[in-house]
Amino acid sequence: MHLFFVILICLLTTVENIWPSIIGFQNTPANSVFLGTVHHSDDYFYYLSQFTQGATRWITTTDLFTGESLPETFVGWSNVLTGRIFHLIGIPAIPAYQITIAIWTFLLCLSAYKLALLILKDKHKALLSLILFVLYHSFPIFRDNHWTYADYWNNFSVPRVRFGGVPHQLLLSTLSVLTLSLLLEKKRILMAVSSFLLASLQPVLWLLIVVSTACTTFVQYLQKPKKSFSSLYSLLFTLLLFFSGLPAAIYLNTIFSTLPFSQLKIWEATQQVPLKLTGFFLAMGPIFIIALLSLYIFLWKRKYERFIIFSFALLSLTLLMSPIPQIARLTNIRFMSALAILCISIIAADGLMHIKSRILFISLIFVLGILVIPNHIRTVKMSSDFTPSNAYEYLSTSDFNFLSSLKTIGKPTDTFLVLWPYNMPFPALTGKRSYHGHPLLTINPSVKNANAAAFYDENLTNEKIQEFIVNNDIRYIIAYPWQTSLYQLSYLKVLQQTNNLVVFEVILENL
Repeated sequence: MHLFFVILICLLTTVENIWPSIIGFQNTPANSVFLGTVHHSDDYFYYLSQFTQGATRWITTTDLFTGESLPETFVGWSNVLTGRIFHLIGIPAIPAYQITIAIWTFLLCLSAYKLALLILKDKHKALLSLILFVLYHSFPIFRDNHWTYADYWNNFSVPRVRFGGVPHQLLLSTLSVLTLSLLLEKKRILMAVSSFLLASLQPVLWLLIVVSTACTTFVQYLQKPKKSFSSLYSLLFTLLLFFSGLPAAIYLNTIFSTLPFSQLKIWEATQQVPLKLTGFFLAMGPIFIIALLSLYIFLWKRKYERFIIFSFALLSLTLLMSPIPQIARLTNIRFMSALAILCISIIAADGLMHIKSRILFISLIFVLGILVIPNHIRTVKMSSDFTPSNAYEYLSTSDFNFLSSLKTIGKPTDTFLVLWPYNMPFPALTGKRSYHGHPLLTINPSVKNANAAAFYDENLTNEKIQEFIVNNDIRYIIAYPWQTSLYQLSYLKVLQQTNNLVVFEVILENL
């Protein structure tokens, strides 16, 4: 029966997390296709393009949102590998993306229960930890004449951030929980593999686990200096955790020092979220308050596994509120995670289970449900608000089929000039390179946006058009059929056309 409740909670959480996808598909207008856009559209199409690349690759990817020919990297390896697996069984990228969200949400919840069980060594406490983890939300507040919840950008207290619709983020959250579990179970090889994979996806989260483990080992030594063998054993595991993930972290740091990824680093350095103490407590929610009140009881036993949970949560929250992220040129939100919320939930669950009065315990859980469950409903509604006229969310069946068919045209290295707004979904639907698109993954985006706008606004002379095409090595152009001036150019040949879109091939011999 206990296992049934664990599975049920995991399933319900999965359904809640994929509900926006279900609504998006369900509300698709006639003669339209839902693109599966369940989070920020620019990022979604970038991640989806990695899934699409799985049709021809295994673990390497390339940025398809800039005209330059870039080397293959391992950035986004999990997405392309997942896309590859689904491609082999005949499932396209868009449904594969949504299915992956469901799979990793379920596995994250199971992993969370396992870690809680390792820490608390009581299945009832572990079950309560899981319940608190999935229910975790901010305090409700009254703002702008209606009830909502306290929030800040990328607040992990909000389920849509903690779980959300990004497969690799769910994977790295699962890996962080598994890494800590394997460390406590002293499974060296599996822990090393998990550490390496985590560092390849999120080096900051990996490093937080390493530092938390090191701090815990140091405290263990101070408590029992005579029992040096136990401390030495923990130190060896800490070193293994560090050195197994170090190569992947160094690789990512090197890659993100080059274009276009260096643009992401520059952008992130500016994304500091100032948090005042009152706003912080409101955004952290009622379960955080319970955890604070439970700390003394939780740490009373002075167990290694308990202190590592406390250490990770404390380190994460301290760095979130400190100036250190800005000095390191990282957003402070980078130091929060689903694992931190899980740690807080475990501490809170341990405290609640020490309540002897059943009436008081039930009353607290009831009040907690009233505070957070309506916020879950609000979050789901906000995430399910799709606009049929938004081309980043829905395309007409004709446009979708037209763009998708272009995956068979040209070579993988060919550059397509695609008009807005199709330039964003185009790489994700075809696996082909677009001249411009994602604002942080297009090299020199402002220049390219201006060049493309001048071209499609028909503000360029014939000589300037030829110069633009040659200098940017453009092989295909997607435009509207009513841009009649393009038909007059001898070096452009119509390949396919619908009532709404046309694709031209550039005839190099005629340039």
